[in-house]
Amino acid sequence: AIPAATGTISYTFYSNNTCAGPGTAAGSLFALGSKSNTESNLVLGAYSFKATYSGDSHYNSKVSDCEPFTVTAAPPPTKVNVNLSTIVFDAATNKALDDLKLSAGGSVYDTSRVVTPSAIPAATGTISYTFYSNNTCAGPGTAAGSLFALGSKSNTEATLVLGAYSFKATYSGDSHYNSKVSDCEPFAVTEGSAPTKDETSVTTQSSEIGSAVAPGASVTDTATVTNKTSGGATPTGTVQFKLSFNDGAATNVGSPVTLDSTGKATSAAVSGTTTPGDTAPGTYCWQAFFTATGNFNNSSGTAKTNECFTVATGGVEGATATATPTGGVLADTGANTPDQSFGLVLAALGLLAMVGGAFAWRRREA
Repeated sequence: AIPAATGTISYTFYSNNTCAGPGTAAGSLFALGSKSNTESNLVLGAYSFKATYSGDSHYNSKVSDCEPFTVTAAPPPTKVNVNLSTIVFDAATNKALDDLKLSAGGSVYDTSRVVTPSAIPAATGTISYTFYSNNTCAGPGTAAGSLFALGSKSNTEATLVLGAYSFKATYSGDSHYNSKVSDCEPFAVTEGSAPTKDETSVTTQSSEIGSAVAPGASVTDTATVTNKTSGGATPTGTVQFKLSFNDGAATNVGSPVTLDSTGKATSAAVSGTTTPGDTAPGTYCWQAFFTATGNFNNSSGTAKTNECFTVATGGVEGATATATPTGGVLADTGANTPDQSFGLVLAALGLLAMVGGAFAWRRREA
């Protein structure tokens, strides 16, 4: 039934907790909905407020009790723990190291991931890596790189010799997450074993095989390299063709020839001006040596029993054309040479002329 207060309230701010001293005016407003000015950027210490009501036609003035408070150090923000997982990768394949073993001479690097609660922002700190020449992360180790947490990996440790090694990762922490050190990630470098390669075989085929060819004839050989593994890829690499002469040492025929997409290669042509032997009369045998590229083993094709041919003396199929001195007789046939036949004809004609002359002389004497 009594009217509301209509006076004003004035505020005083004190730099102590007892409202001692004159203080500082902190605003004056009507009584209803009244508040002081804002005191900001307060340093550590004790402070207080006091309010004074002016009074009005119905109410007396009034001074409030002292309202003390203190400014203390802000508590550190609450941070969340994280999990830090690591995996060692083979640098040659960029895949996780199988059985934590690496062949001698190989290279590795470590990777890590900060696992955080899904409701909290992603980690923004850094991950530092340490590499150890033991499998327990003992000792100071060697710094192996430091990167942002997301997509992080260490430096590559290359050309490792036989022995035990390990990595360890340390997350720096950030405004949301505490720092974290990973578990030790050990691995071993073992005696390297050669990768399994597909076995290959070489077969050769030449149209001259088993036949006799004329001196100076041009001959070639074709090699086919096959993969002995069922369903394996067509071999890739080069073939070096060679010829042996009369069971002597084999000699290269041209430069190595690259296999085509079907695994075949054809040699350079061997003619009358090509070594070995300048295709002199005799027996020649082809050989082919395959040098692989990729995941294949080398192989060779050397089959003198069915990859040989002969160069005949004087022509195809053993015909003869051996030079013989004028007037001589060919020992292998007994036939006369053209010069010998011509001389015999002349001698016969001379003999006939002499006989005819003798007959004519006798008739004249008679």
